[in-house]
Amino acid sequence: MTTTATAATSEAFPYPLTSEDGRPICQLDGTAVHIIQTYLKKNHPSVSLSEYQERFPGAPML
Repeated sequence: MTTTATAATSEAFPYPLTSEDGRPICQLDGTAVHIIQTYLKKNHPSVSLSEYQERFPGAPML
């Protein structure tokens, strides 16, 4: 039996938390970024940083 989930993903986190080079991965779309707050403002303006943190508690921000 094989499973598609990895230790880095779960129901709460649809994508791995960090990329291979250590950058945080946006849990909304799976993009590796440098700073989540800046990325949200530009690419997901309807989602505030506090909403993101509430939806994905413990996800890295930097």
